[in-house]
Amino acid sequence: MPHEDRRNFSIRLTIFKAAVILVFSAQAVAFWWFQVARHEEFAARADANHLRTISLRAPRGPLLDRDGQVMVQNQQIYIISILREQTDDVDATLERLAGITGADLAAMKEAVRRRLRDPIYRPIPVIENATKVQVVRVKARQIELPAVLVQEVPTRLYPDNRLAAHLFGYVGEVNEAQLARPEFATLSPGDIVGQSGIELALNSLLMGRDGARYVVVDSRGREIYLEGEQAPVDGQPIKLTIDLDMQKALEEAFHFYKFTGAAAFLDPATGDVLAMTSLP
Repeated sequence: MPHEDRRNFSIRLTIFKAAVILVFSAQAVAFWWFQVARHEEFAARADANHLRTISLRAPRGPLLDRDGQVMVQNQQIYIISILREQTDDVDATLERLAGITGADLAAMKEAVRRRLRDPIYRPIPVIENATKVQVVRVKARQIELPAVLVQEVPTRLYPDNRLAAHLFGYVGEVNEAQLARPEFATLSPGDIVGQSGIELALNSLLMGRDGARYVVVDSRGREIYLEGEQAPVDGQPIKLTIDLDMQKALEEAFHFYKFTGAAAFLDPATGDVLAMTSLP
């Protein structure tokens, strides 16, 4: 190889080596900058952002009469809850929430007191069936209320005139005594179950399976992005032997004639209960 070519090759090799050294040096500096110099900053960001699991209540199955007419169904309402993990002062948060919404402060404190043994990450409802005005006010001040959660959830809608109230029964939050029973062993405080009547007797069928939303939130409780979602599964619709029109006629007759006592209409061919009532 001619002397001039060897010289040019040596120069190019030196430049190449210098470039490689420069690239690796830059990578080393960048590594040091992000992993050492700014370690505490990025660690704080990682700690500040965390995953929040928001339960999605499953609608209960509707109750239908023998012809498929809906007697008991669901409606959507707003619930305003407190996230204790997002506040160092629950009382101060409740006081601010009461001032914004006009809700009863004592009632909200009592709602929290009843659920103090719940896991700290589980929302505690403090305003049930919130009005649209209350919801708008809270959402408008959400930055000031990182520990407050607004949810739209399904709840039971019964006939306005309390038709067959003794038959349908009602639902409510599962209580401690129920949680100790095998049929409620998989439930958690705050879950909604049947408390009497058909709602209780057929609770396992009427209850659906709750879903969940998984969202990443920052240190102020603001949602950054949705990590995932598991849709709730609706409860089963239940068709009863009751005839809605006959049930209405029976109860109207009792009220009109001011009867007291009990009565039932049966299908003589099958023994099906077509209507039943009891007053008072």
